[in-house]
Amino acid sequence: NSLPEFVKQEYNVNREHKDFLWLYDQLQANKSYEAIMIPDAPATLSLETSGETKDILERLSDTEEDVGQEDFMTISKNIEEEYLQIFKKAVADHQLFLRRLAAHPILRRDI
Repeated sequence: NSLPEFVKQEYNVNREHKDFLWLYDQLQANKSYEAIMIPDAPATLSLETSGETKDILERLSDTEEDVGQEDFMTISKNIEEEYLQIFKKAVADHQLFLRRLAAHPILRRDI
């Protein structure tokens, strides 16, 4: 942060996705900003499985067999890897949204 109004250069704040959507909605609703392109709000996190994990889950749902140890380990590993990728992308999207707002000479005064 390089704005003179702030004492420190860096602040830590915990936010949820709904807080970003609220901020986006507030900026969109502000009549003073009608001529300003407000950056798109970050997308909602989607935790759908894909690829090999989805294939295994579909195969198992079509049968009544129990999940084998190997399939369980594969599913567990894949879901964890997919979740981490999705989460990292979501964090990056939220950071980009804030950086774009902070870079705007007018909007940065209102966030």
